[in-house]
Amino acid sequence: MTLKIGIAQFSPALGDLNRNLKTIHSYIDKARDDNCGLVTFPENALTGYFLRDLSSEVAQSLDSEIISEIADASKDIDIILGFVENSKNMNNYLSASYFSKGKLVHTHRKIYLPTYGMFEDSRYFAHGEQIRAFDTSYSRMGILICEDALHPVLSYVLAMDGALVINVIANSPLRGFLKNEVDTLEKWEETLHYLSRLYGIYVIYTNRSGFEDGIQYGGNSIIFDPNGEVLNRAKKGEDDFITTTISIEEVHRARTRMPLVRDEVIPLSIKELERIYRDKI
Repeated sequence: MTLKIGIAQFSPALGDLNRNLKTIHSYIDKARDDNCGLVTFPENALTGYFLRDLSSEVAQSLDSEIISEIADASKDIDIILGFVENSKNMNNYLSASYFSKGKLVHTHRKIYLPTYGMFEDSRYFAHGEQIRAFDTSYSRMGILICEDALHPVLSYVLAMDGALVINVIANSPLRGFLKNEVDTLEKWEETLHYLSRLYGIYVIYTNRSGFEDGIQYGGNSIIFDPNGEVLNRAKKGEDDFITTTISIEEVHRARTRMPLVRDEVIPLSIKELERIYRDKI
């Protein structure tokens, strides 16, 4: 079975729901015209990133009119969208939902909230408390939001939970904290290359582009195959739309050559992590 994926790499307007929704629909239409089965959008595609006190104004409940509109647009193409979610317990989360066949299938709430350097996520948002793979008509998938992908336990859980495709959506800057302006892009590429090879999975990385609050975002969205090879790459820092067709048969071939997921000893991981946690408390 194959799936054609479109990545919509763009620069959301900060706090402007109507403008961003119009842009999102234009990319959905483009992906549909290109015969894509799935189109992915960056973290906070609906709102922009540095919302601060705007967070509550732009937050959407999962049954809001806007979220229902996105669900309706998914009747003939699957959609992954990042947005600010206002939950029933009145918390705001950095969330991403998967829509298919006119319905909301799964929502992931960002777990690791960076609050260092330029980032201040935990000042304005609650953190998610679960990580789950989920079934689609194509394959079992998982979603990670930006920093989530830099904490190995989350991709490990998704792989053990049967995910064959991991979608990573991000708001990652072009300029990093190390020796040069591209070290952030290099870090992401090295990390996601490693995850795809380690677990024999497809990794779909969708990053935003453009400028916001004086920060330039990196773009450079990438699709990795189960052998860690780059299938396609978007432009650095600029709006772009790329497509690639993936095949689950490649996952089977990669895992036959290197059956690391098959050979994983999950009870050992649980036992030792419980020991470490007990020792820390």
